[in-house]
Amino acid sequence: MSVIRSKRLTRTLSGAIAVVGLSLVTLAAAPAAQASGTGATCPVGRFCLYFNSNQQGARADLVLTDAAFNNELFNDGPVGANGWKVLLGNNAASYWNRTGTEIIVFDGTSCTFGAAGRAIGILPGKKENLPDDLKNRISSMKVTTPTDGYPGCSDYNPDQSKY
Repeated sequence: MSVIRSKRLTRTLSGAIAVVGLSLVTLAAAPAAQASGTGATCPVGRFCLYFNSNQQGARADLVLTDAAFNNELFNDGPVGANGWKVLLGNNAASYWNRTGTEIIVFDGTSCTFGAAGRAIGILPGKKENLPDDLKNRISSMKVTTPTDGYPGCSDYNPDQSKY
């Protein structure tokens, strides 16, 4: 009887070791999860503003014309990145336009000229730092279409966190 018990115990232990071994291999091969669910790269179809230069730090993903960045946060990209949960208005240092259309950013709200009297058009695919006179001074943006070009955006101010 003790020989039968010994064989059963050996089989049971061997099976348990195999299961544990396979579990460890599976865990080691699994990719690391993104902290925020949006990854470090600006998603296709979005205009992204970054808290730091060279598309670093926390990111804000935008898709609509926005008259004021006072209700937008840097809450995309890696959780806890520099600038995480900071208000977007007057805090962006770099951008990446992945929308397929020109984006115009303004230093004033309502797509107007602010203190620096500046706006720049950002063509699709552009990925650069903001010019020195607009770094940390962007307050609104306009998504252009072939027919509207450059007009202001009045008071259209969506909370884009749900898009």
